[in-house]
Amino acid sequence: MHVKYKYRENYFKNITPRAAYILGWIWSDGCIIDSENEYQLKIGLKITESNKKVLTFIANELCEGGKKLYEYERSDMILLIICNKVIVKDIESIGCMPRKSLIIKPPKLKMNSQIFSKFLLGCMEGDGCVDYLKGKSGSRTLRISIAGTKDMCNWWKDGITNWCSVKGGCITKVNHSTNLYILVYKSHQAEIMLDYMYDKTCCYHNEKRKKAYDCLNQRNFGLLTCKDIARISGMSSQALYTYTRAGLLPYTKIDGKNLFKHVDVLNCANYVFTSEIARMLGVTRHSAQRILKRYNFPYFGHGRYKGYDKVAIESFANIYKNKFKAL
Repeated sequence: MHVKYKYRENYFKNITPRAAYILGWIWSDGCIIDSENEYQLKIGLKITESNKKVLTFIANELCEGGKKLYEYERSDMILLIICNKVIVKDIESIGCMPRKSLIIKPPKLKMNSQIFSKFLLGCMEGDGCVDYLKGKSGSRTLRISIAGTKDMCNWWKDGITNWCSVKGGCITKVNHSTNLYILVYKSHQAEIMLDYMYDKTCCYHNEKRKKAYDCLNQRNFGLLTCKDIARISGMSSQALYTYTRAGLLPYTKIDGKNLFKHVDVLNCANYVFTSEIARMLGVTRHSAQRILKRYNFPYFGHGRYKGYDKVAIESFANIYKNKFKAL
């Protein structure tokens, strides 16, 4: 019996982060067929539980009530087939084409940080790799690589620089006779990219995410020195000292060096100290201390090193300044 599916034909007319994530998978592991009597979108992956979850997610997004996946045990492949002219034409209008592997170009999307993040994530999970480079001392360095055409690799690299604030990245040609290249990021650059791509706003490939974060959880991996932090975020050694004394920035001592996790350093941006609060309020440091005490602001830390919630302080500063303007 022929089963009719109800497709969401407007899905790619307004690109959301979820749609960008699916487009990333289409750009990497998908293909489209556009002929006179046949319009199909196909995504084929190796049979694994994680891949099944990804294809089920895509099927549920594009088709009300989901759609059957086809398993081919002989070739160890699982396949999702979407037969809808409107969806195929919309994907083509964004930049995809039949037999795209060695000629695909960047998508024609109105880009912002979140859309680029999810498109990049889909591409990385489809045609990318997360692995470790083992050093002589036993340390592990995270490496993220994504394969694509030269145009795609240059576009990814520019986007990562603009939206993720990660410079560098190495593009190498895989085969001299084809238009296949690989974009590679290592160490702290790769760690920042993971924080940028993986969050709770979209589906993700569990196996690759788990492999990446297993590496980050290693004791001797993903730790930054004071010089690393200064280079990446511009934070001074005095600021680091203040955050650590307040208990807001935990650190690990290895071989006589204080080493910090990148995630912990990012969290410090959520706090402000008395001297900065004084500048925000336009008063002296002593006056700022009295104001904070009078309004009983909650703080973190102890003694001279008390960190206050930045969002709450900014809101209070606006009210405080407007109050005195009115006077």
